[in-house]
Amino acid sequence: MKPFLRKLFMVLALQGLVAAVLWQRYRFDSHSYMAASIDKHARLLRLSSPRLILVGGSNVALGLSARVLSKALAMPAVNMGLHADLSRDFMLAEVHDQLRAGDVVVLSFEYQLFGEAPNPLALMQLLELRPASLRYVPARLLPRFSDDGLILVGERCRRALGVVVEARPPYSRESFDVYGDGVAHFGLAQRLPLARFDMRGVDDSGIARGVRGLSSFVAHARSQGARVYYTFPPIPRRDLAHHRKLIHTIAARVRAVAGMVVVDAPTGLPQRCFFDTAYHLTRVCTERRSAGLAARMQSVRTG
Repeated sequence: MKPFLRKLFMVLALQGLVAAVLWQRYRFDSHSYMAASIDKHARLLRLSSPRLILVGGSNVALGLSARVLSKALAMPAVNMGLHADLSRDFMLAEVHDQLRAGDVVVLSFEYQLFGEAPNPLALMQLLELRPASLRYVPARLLPRFSDDGLILVGERCRRALGVVVEARPPYSRESFDVYGDGVAHFGLAQRLPLARFDMRGVDDSGIARGVRGLSSFVAHARSQGARVYYTFPPIPRRDLAHHRKLIHTIAARVRAVAGMVVVDAPTGLPQRCFFDTAYHLTRVCTERRSAGLAARMQSVRTG
């Protein structure tokens, strides 16, 4: 028994030494894309109400302009959009407790978020840089942290050894302007072909769960004196045509959420409007989408 314990101790000691060396060499990348969450939250807290708060995945980060909307609606604005894999519930939780009287929230969620739970690796990467966001993580995703955590550990080890090279613009912290809008890709050549638009995993139960989450958030927002609008993210025309039935099912359920103003319908745009995915828009189409949204919101407010 003693030889076994001695060997076990030696193995554990060696692993601890390796871990200590890697930790010492490891440097958190404060310039990574997920690090932009730090700046977005800082702006959210800094702005005085009434504020315009944009919430969603990368269709909001790289497809809506808080700058354009702020000027059109005469309200200070922040774009909280970052990545769809953070999950719909996480994004809603980020602003849930920050709402004040007079605030206006614009929601726009990728259609895939009305399906299965996303990959939690994006959340782990964000939490590494902003641990305070742990309180926003949906409880249903916590068990998957242990399942997928080793993948992240392996990635961190490779980075500590200098194997992993972090991405830089257009996907870095510096990609965002002071409003939280992703702008570094503006003017760059399109990256074609666009990634496949995958709706697998979206089903009736996922849609129902998504609508319940929206309903709960809207009820809370209204109790705080805030208003909530919803805009559907535009996607390539061919993808809208291919998934029309499922997307319009989602739209019908979203429109039924009490207390939330839905200002548009699912829209398809030509391929020239997209930078590298079915949700990331070019400058022209981002500004056109944002100006159209502002006009529809103004129409609702004055109608």
